[in-house]
Amino acid sequence: MDFYQAAKEEIKRSADIVELIGQYVQLKKAGLNHVGLCPFHGDKDPSFSVSSTKQIFHCFGCKKGGDIFTFWMEYHKVSYSQAIKELAEKYHVVLPEKKITPEKRHELDLKEEIYRINGAAAAYYNYILVKTALGKKGIGYFDKRSITPEIIDRFKLGYASEDWDGLTRFLSGRDVNLEKAEKAGLLITKKNGGYYDRFRGRVIFPIFTMEGKVAGFGGRVLDNSLPKYLNTPETSIFHKGELLYGLNTAFPHIRETGRVVIVEGYTDVLALNKHGFYAAVATLGTALTQNHLRKLKGFSREIIVVFDADSAGKSAAVRSLPLFLNEGLSARVMILPEGDDPDTFMNSRGLDAFLSHLDRAMPLYDFYIESKLKTVEPGIAGKLEILKEVIPVLSEITSDIQRSVYIKHLCERCDVSESVVLTELNRLRGTVSGKGNIARLESVQTGSGVKSLKEYHLLNLIIHSPGIAGRALVDDFKMLISTDEVVKIFNILAEEYRLKKNIDPAQILEHMQEGQERDIFNEVMLSEPIYKGPAVEQAVLEFENRIYDIKLSNSINEAKSSGNIEKLNELVKLRKAI
Repeated sequence: MDFYQAAKEEIKRSADIVELIGQYVQLKKAGLNHVGLCPFHGDKDPSFSVSSTKQIFHCFGCKKGGDIFTFWMEYHKVSYSQAIKELAEKYHVVLPEKKITPEKRHELDLKEEIYRINGAAAAYYNYILVKTALGKKGIGYFDKRSITPEIIDRFKLGYASEDWDGLTRFLSGRDVNLEKAEKAGLLITKKNGGYYDRFRGRVIFPIFTMEGKVAGFGGRVLDNSLPKYLNTPETSIFHKGELLYGLNTAFPHIRETGRVVIVEGYTDVLALNKHGFYAAVATLGTALTQNHLRKLKGFSREIIVVFDADSAGKSAAVRSLPLFLNEGLSARVMILPEGDDPDTFMNSRGLDAFLSHLDRAMPLYDFYIESKLKTVEPGIAGKLEILKEVIPVLSEITSDIQRSVYIKHLCERCDVSESVVLTELNRLRGTVSGKGNIARLESVQTGSGVKSLKEYHLLNLIIHSPGIAGRALVDDFKMLISTDEVVKIFNILAEEYRLKKNIDPAQILEHMQEGQERDIFNEVMLSEPIYKGPAVEQAVLEFENRIYDIKLSNSINEAKSSGNIEKLNELVKLRKAI
């Protein structure tokens, strides 16, 4: 039995999966369930379903599914035990003490210690900035950027002095293990032993997780030294391709407005916040990634990327297009006027002008095409260059309607025939994917990994009509099943009924091991009942008649094989009478 079973049950009683997932995914009521865009894959149409009654979720696209604990693990990229711990803390449930392996305990303790050390370092940098003479250079920088004390406090901004060992001495004086501080990316080992500070002579931007823990830091120099920006290196808790600066403070405002603005840097986020625009985040000096977009798209209906007017900003906007298309997101791009960044724009024109400019942001695809047309050589050669770049991107779009809109626009702007683009697109898609529309349709109809519609209907009937379990969960019904995973599910259901004279699908799912049968079971649970009311009894009778027919056919074949003519004639008469 799961060591945390009692605590899990208490968490489930306290939590509602729709409310919990609704904090991260935009959900809408649809029949008995709630649906939205899946945060785990490039969902174009809502295939992510959450059941309030069953307290489970399932994606009919990527097949991920489970309960609140599974969602928390997948969304936040944490272990099972960490998910239990964090949800228990969220819902004020006391967890029992559990013995774990020394190795696992060491790993968990190290992560917690790194968070604690980072928190102490953030407090140190902030103290140096606002309370000491050493922080005057940092204050001067923020003053020049019109960053107010309120913003400094909200984002816990700091300053790392030019001393080689300022933080090292601070941490050492508080009995912090310096080896762990080095693992946190704060210190660097000297060749001859000892440590020195990684961040020196830089203003410091702590980077928080959604839960408000300090995962790492970004530091900016105040002179012409290189690198201009320095981040915490990759650690067990710091991954640049997943974290977004400012998301922990922007999250409630993104939820409220349904819109998020992605800007280029830390100070852009600060500038927008200073002027009253809070739904802004920034990447950590890297390009946008799928993980960034998947983290955002669950709870924001509209994503707008804001770039500087220079060529680097425009190039960054263009490079991000495939990511948005592959995630099924219709993003827009706002290019600031020449020489402006969010801070200078807001200072000179104000929030209302920024919002107005934001409302006129150009669809990213249109911007992509227009930018390409300006950079390629005029004539056929230039148009071919654009087509070679754009068609592979379009080939990844699974929505026929969305793809046809993009193709039409592309052909109009490049003055080429749609038939030419479609021919090339179909050729490319044929080499990229061997799965056609019929195969995709069959997958949707029969469920993940189920070989026939008949098996899927039988499983749906048993799970959604447990009252017929006594008649259906018998060996004869296994004659209707050919998929190994469905046989395993059937056996689990039959054993549950044998022991308890009842089946509780939600309880069975919770104890089912990870694997394809769990995915199938989860998907059927979240699908609509195929048979309702009087149709349930009719369905059972039809399945029983199929079984009878199979048995009769088997008996006829046996009679033929044994040469028993009398028995064969008898069975044939029965077959004709059906």
